Amino acid sequence: MLVYLIDDSKATNVLNELHFQAISPAIEIKSFLDGNVALDHLKFSIHENMILPNLILLDLRMPHFDGFDFLEEYKLLPHKHQNKINLYISSSTENEKDLSRLKQFECIQGFIVKPTKEEVLQRILKVISK
Repeated sequence: MLVYLIDDSKATNVLNELHFQAISPAIEIKSFLDGNVALDHLKFSIHENMILPNLILLDLRMPHFDGFDFLEEYKLLPHKHQNKINLYISSSTENEKDLSRLKQFECIQGFIVKPTKEEVLQRILKVISK
């Protein structure tokens, strides 16, 4: 299993990585501090027929290229690739404006409030493993 962690907070990425490793050391993690870098990596992986992530945890509020920018570009990717990826939003706030705006993106499977708990990640992995 491959997981992309996209968050401008290195501490958040490290915490989530520790949670995933506690769940299963076999989970491969790629952490990104910038949504644009993550998107470029994803596009490269698609182009080169590399393994795609099973799960993406995407922060909404990042400088320069935020989660919404990522989602706008992500929805332009071929659906056959999007269908292989489970995308969850990870945010420290449940801002009504953000939640309303997220409804336009069909590619999102869920919303997680940070800090993420290991039990939440376990439940997500059980759902996407079925």
